[in-house]
Amino acid sequence: MTLLRNWRTWRDSLNVKMITLLLVIIMLPAWGIISFFSHIAATQTKDLLQDRAQMMTDTVNQLMNETYSEAAYMLNSLSNSIEGMQDLTPLQERLKHTRFDAANVLAAFAVIDSRIYYSDDVDIDVDATSREWYKQAMLAPTEVAVSLPYKDYVTDSMVVTFSMKLPNHHGVVGLDLAMDKIMDTISKHHVGEDGYMSLIDSANTVVSHPVLEAGTSLDGRLYGELFNHERGDFYTTHQKKEWFVSYNKGNPMHLCVMAVIPKEEMTGIASSMYKQGLIFSFILLACIGVCGWMFSKHVIAPIVQVQRVSEKIAIGDLTSKLSMNAKRRDEIAQMTAHINTMAEQMRRMMLQLQHSSASLAASSQELSANADENAASIQQMAVSVGEVNTQAQATGQRLTEVHQLAEEESGTLHDVTGYVQKTTEEAHRMQEWAEQGERSVMLVNEQMEQIRMHTDEAVQETLRLNQEMSRVREMTAFIQHLAKQTHVLSMNASIEAAHAGEHGKGFAVVAEEVRKLAQETQAAAGDIANVVEKIEHCSSSVSQVMVKSSESVASGQNLTEHTADQLQAIFGAISRVHEQLEEMHTSSRRMLERNELMMGAFAASIAESSQITSEMETLAAISEQQSAGMQEIAASTNHLASVAEDLQAMTANYKLD
Repeated sequence: MTLLRNWRTWRDSLNVKMITLLLVIIMLPAWGIISFFSHIAATQTKDLLQDRAQMMTDTVNQLMNETYSEAAYMLNSLSNSIEGMQDLTPLQERLKHTRFDAANVLAAFAVIDSRIYYSDDVDIDVDATSREWYKQAMLAPTEVAVSLPYKDYVTDSMVVTFSMKLPNHHGVVGLDLAMDKIMDTISKHHVGEDGYMSLIDSANTVVSHPVLEAGTSLDGRLYGELFNHERGDFYTTHQKKEWFVSYNKGNPMHLCVMAVIPKEEMTGIASSMYKQGLIFSFILLACIGVCGWMFSKHVIAPIVQVQRVSEKIAIGDLTSKLSMNAKRRDEIAQMTAHINTMAEQMRRMMLQLQHSSASLAASSQELSANADENAASIQQMAVSVGEVNTQAQATGQRLTEVHQLAEEESGTLHDVTGYVQKTTEEAHRMQEWAEQGERSVMLVNEQMEQIRMHTDEAVQETLRLNQEMSRVREMTAFIQHLAKQTHVLSMNASIEAAHAGEHGKGFAVVAEEVRKLAQETQAAAGDIANVVEKIEHCSSSVSQVMVKSSESVASGQNLTEHTADQLQAIFGAISRVHEQLEEMHTSSRRMLERNELMMGAFAASIAESSQITSEMETLAAISEQQSAGMQEIAASTNHLASVAEDLQAMTANYKLD
């Protein structure tokens, strides 16, 4: 909390606000101007270097265009000469002349009908038709084919072969041109201080580079954009350093001219301007600090002193004074004098107010003490009268409640008497109903005995039926056995009749009929057995049910006998209840007569209590009026004393001496 309070005090101080205002008015615009011009310088430097790189790539492209045009002219001239020859005898001499037409021509040659002719008087037995420059020329008859640059191991120079198909002969003419002029141009030209030029062939391998060796393939991760466009620029990172790359492939030799510049060189001027701006900002900040210190000493410090003295006056210290500087005559000095005068006048006023409040407090305390004594006496009397009145009212209220309860009890006794009489009549009826129930139970017991006897007889008959069904089942089994034997005999008879031939046909018919009759007899016996089994099952179920019914009848008979015993006990209890109800009826009549006498006595007591309560209320009202008047006087004196005490407390908070 202390840290937070100190931070808020520092935040709200005039020094902080003044310094913040100076920073906003001076520092922010200065930083903005420095950043703006630094950005403009960086942009112009970047554009200048990019334009320089573009111009150099265009220059190298122009040089390669001239080289291509020169080679195409010499090839066309050589081709026309060969086409005008009647035979090829002067061809060797013509190739020598072509060899020395330009300084960069290393060799001139022709391939006619698979024979190769060189300008150097050498007879080399090689298959020229397998060479790449030959194939390219044959594929594009109307164009000059250009091979990929390669290194000549004799002259140690990079060489490019230009070839062209002969119009009327099956052959090709070609030139080997050294790229020394192009290579020198690329190696001598620099972009900026640390930038360089490079030459890349169409297979994305290095032809000329200050660091990489010729024939090195470019890394697609670093130069991937170079492979996909004709010309352009991009940024790449190599060896933890960022580079700007501008490239151009717009030449007939299909070579890529690339200019590479370190990015830090492009932004170096802006960084230098940023550093100078920071130095200027620190100087400006120091000047602002000196101005702030002077302003704080001559303006803020007196204001802070005024704030501290005014804070002491606010908490009651009227003896505090501001120190005066006799040499100052400005507004700060005038404000200091006015505050000292105001504090002195407030101190004198508080002294007078303190003396007056002390006198007023003493007088009001004496008056308040007298009023409190009188009010206490009257209040004590009023309390005593109020207590007597309260007790009288409570007594009258209790008598009224007792009278009401007596009236309610009288009505209740009338009701109880009626209820007892009705209950006596109902008890007499219950006695008659109990006697009838006892007789009915006896009849039910006799009927249950007869049912049990009939049930036992039915069980015996069912058992005999089961025995007869067993005999029927045995007879059915015998019939089935007989039918099987008959069926076997009929089968044997049929076999014998078949053995007898014509004489046994009649006997076979009889045997067949006997067999059918045996089958029908066996089927009928099976049906009888099924029916007998079902009847026996039903008879067994009926026997079980009859046994359970006999047991239930026996249980019911026992329950009926027990019920008869209970009804006999109920009959005795009803007789005793009838006698007790007769006695209760007599007692309730006597209680009703006594209750009427008690109600008369309560009515007289209530009338006397009401008269006493009325007289006590009148006396209490008079006491309360006198007590209220004295309380108002005491309250007024107390308020006056409180005001005097407040004045004393207010003046006591101020330091006057």
